[in-house]
Parts: sequence; C-alpha cells; structure tokens
Amino acid sequence: MGFPHYTPPELQWNSFTGVVRTENHDRFGLAVLLLQMLFVGRHPFQGLFKARGDPTFDELIAQYRFAHGPHAAGWHMAPPPHTPIYSDVPPDLFDLFHRAFEHGSGNGTRPTAVEWVNALQV
Repeated sequence: MGFPHYTPPELQWNSFTGVVRTENHDRFGLAVLLLQMLFVGRHPFQGLFKARGDPTFDELIAQYRFAHGPHAAGWHMAPPPHTPIYSDVPPDLFDLFHRAFEHGSGNGTRPTAVEWVNALQV
C-alpha cells in the first residue's frame, strides 16, 4: 500500500506489485512527516507553481519541485503563504531536507532517522 503524498519521486505512478521498497524510499516518507511538523502541516511539494500549466500534486513530487529553500524559484515554485521559510530553520537541518527532496535523493542519500534525531536535538 502506498500513499502518493508519501511516495518518493522515483516511485510515483509505479505499481507497487513487484517493487522492492528500500530504506531510502521509507526515508522520503519520514522526511515528509518531519517537514510537515515543522512547517505548519505543509507538504514539501505544496507551494505556488509559477509557470504555465497546472501540474497535479503527484507531478510536482515526481518532478522534484521542492517548494521550499533557495532553489525553489529555479523549479518555478514558491513556498505557500504564511509558512515558515528555509531561513527559519537551522542550516544543518535544512541540508537534510535538501538531501531528502531534491534531485539525486533517489540514489540512497536521504537522511537516516539517526541523522534527523541528531539534527533535531539542538
């Protein structure tokens, strides 16, 4: 069973039949939950799309359009209004969010639970 909002970009639109889920896939869901706790319930890919078209939420995830952080404008995204911004979060913690949600994160580099615990114990 998979919920699209907690499914990593590399698995969006795939049937889970025969897919071997890895720890890195589960780390995506953990990172989504942590960002939601810190960003007043907002999803990492929930934001304002600043280009033509109206992509679905699943498309935003599949295209790695992380709506927070300094690179969001390059992906035609902006954080939703009334939401904390990346500069409100300690840099070490926000680096973990980058590793969880940006291009290349599907290569096994998403933060582990231990890394999150260490970063949150500030």
